[in-house]
Amino acid sequence: MARRVGWKAGSAALAILAFAAALPGCGKSLPPKADIKQSREALEAALNAWQDGSPPERLKERTPPVDFRDPAWERGAKLLRFDIQKEETAGVSARFMVELTLLDKNAERKRTASYNADIGTIIVIRPDF
Repeated sequence: MARRVGWKAGSAALAILAFAAALPGCGKSLPPKADIKQSREALEAALNAWQDGSPPERLKERTPPVDFRDPAWERGAKLLRFDIQKEETAGVSARFMVELTLLDKNAERKRTASYNADIGTIIVIRPDF
């Protein structure tokens, strides 16, 4: 035999369903996908600054400012050459594979680095370890 539900219980259930259906539309939308062109330009500016011997702080004078970090640069290695070999978007970030030729402790060596770039009011670029 079918069980009858009172109008109060049915109304409450409908209110809950209506509220749940409205939730996905609430709040902010997802952030935009990564701008690969702007990210690449910022990475190239950072690598050129390193190669030219400029201090990393100079990148913050750009519009938008760039905050680039690499442990080799921080410990004083010189960047002789770089080649961006691969670029891709990874959600809201851009990812780059770069072959670096460094002069580190009087020895030339090559290293492949993976950098992640995130764009906001400042472009943050960090190596992916």
